Amino acid sequence: MEVNVIKNTVNVKMMFSVARVINRNAQVGIILIWNFLLFID
Repeated sequence: MEVNVIKNTVNVKMMFSVARVINRNAQVGIILIWNFLLFID
């Protein structure tokens, strides 16, 4: 039981860290795409 709780906690922490990295990359990607579209226009 306790082992499962520990595993779940680790998984949640990993998911949050991954989501944070993806969010950071997504913001950079959106800025690049936005600049690209403005440049084309």
